[in-house]
Amino acid sequence: MQKFTYNQEEYYWTGSEWLTAGFIRPPKVIEDVLNREYKKSMPTPTPTKPKPPLTNQNIQDRIAPVIAEIIHRQYAQTNQFVTRTEIVAGLISRPEIKHFLQEAHAQKPDHYTFVEYVGNQVDFFSKGITENTSHYVNHFEKTKINNKWAYKPATEAPR
Repeated sequence: MQKFTYNQEEYYWTGSEWLTAGFIRPPKVIEDVLNREYKKSMPTPTPTKPKPPLTNQNIQDRIAPVIAEIIHRQYAQTNQFVTRTEIVAGLISRPEIKHFLQEAHAQKPDHYTFVEYVGNQVDFFSKGITENTSHYVNHFEKTKINNKWAYKPATEAPR
């Protein structure tokens, strides 16, 4: 296995997949960045048809693990609920996520600003928890702060 460092985190290339220092697969957006940064010499397949437009589910599949990571890290530092605003700032501060979300925002015909759009994506994450349709239902506790949801890791282990 080859070891690489990206954003002060260690990742390993097994020859077929990326793993974190904890030997789990990183979020897709991190894998994409690692592929761009460290596997430049490897040929990439040429797409035969244009990429389909991103759906909210596609977007959530890519950013939900990152939102979860932001909540865990911020809570570990402050021991306080992590607000929607803090999550939005955390997403935008990561260049690979910001770029992905900018591409998704560009596909939308609405009149939201980019920051409003990112906030809406955090709201979709929250909706999945509220409606019990998200993988993260039992991972976080929610409360309202200034009429917006805020999160912290659940005190009980997820089921």
